[in-house]
Amino acid sequence: MALRPRRSPLLVALLAVGCASEDLASDAAAPVDQGQAFDALRFDRGALPPDRGVAPIDQGRPQDAALPEDAAPRLDLAPPGEACDGLDDDGDGQVDEDRACGPYIQAQCRLYLGWGQGGAVEYLAPSPTWGTCPAEDRDRDGLRQRCSGTRGDGAFARLNLPQDVDDDDWLAVALRCADPDGDPALAAYIQSHCAVFLGWDATARVQDGAAAWSACPASLSSSSGNLRCTSTGFDGRFLAMNFAGDVGDGHALGVAWICQDAADPDRAAHLTEAAAVYLGWADLTQGALDDSPTWGPCPAADGGEAAGQRCVGTRGDGAFRRLELGGDVADDDNLGVALRRR
Repeated sequence: MALRPRRSPLLVALLAVGCASEDLASDAAAPVDQGQAFDALRFDRGALPPDRGVAPIDQGRPQDAALPEDAAPRLDLAPPGEACDGLDDDGDGQVDEDRACGPYIQAQCRLYLGWGQGGAVEYLAPSPTWGTCPAEDRDRDGLRQRCSGTRGDGAFARLNLPQDVDDDDWLAVALRCADPDGDPALAAYIQSHCAVFLGWDATARVQDGAAAWSACPASLSSSSGNLRCTSTGFDGRFLAMNFAGDVGDGHALGVAWICQDAADPDRAAHLTEAAAVYLGWADLTQGALDDSPTWGPCPAADGGEAAGQRCVGTRGDGAFRRLELGGDVADDDNLGVALRRR
């Protein structure tokens, strides 16, 4: 029997190592899970694995700039705009500028227009009332005294005339501002520093945009000759102007909105700029409806005529606007007045 040659211990060890190497090579040739390996790589870099729904580790709020623009905090906000409060809200050294008080004047002030006939003495002095105004803001059925007032919405108050207007008739006006539930001091300031001026001209001398009408605004009223004026007097009372003859063709009415404050003229100028007064006249028509937002082309325009209705509006400069009367002013005519923000 042939004998098998004996292997040395060294040879046996070498053969074992070779077999192990072949096993390792066989394992390395197996397919690798590339998806897991790729995801693991990305995850390690702080990115989200595709479709895994797992949040990155320690990422925090992404970039802080991804908030919607309207939700992002604004650290460079401009100063707040100017408010109607007698303060320098935006820090530019001015008070109540940029027409800030226009909405307040429109809402909190009431402008009354009155007509009276005969008994001239009773209308000479300023009066706290005119007919039933201001307790009521519409009293238009009286035969000797009528009135109509605005209602805080910028619409026109209509005053129908009951007869031919001539030298025994009067035109009165009052401005009242009140804000008991808000800022009564501000309302009182505006009433005592702003006024509406009305004028009548039978001379054709006063031009549209004039700074003065008869003795107004230096005086609160003037009732002599054929050029006359009156005003709200800065005190909430009615002040009247009577006519010197039959009022009609070739004559004109005038209107101005003027605010004055010797201690703070800039604030007064801003109040003058903030509001506008519109004066309307309707010949041979009923005029605009009660509380109409328009009278002829006003307020879209600050003057003109449409459908038998004429109007003018102040322009924020304190000047008088001239309203031409195109015919005899009588019982088929209407006057209109509005106080609006500019």
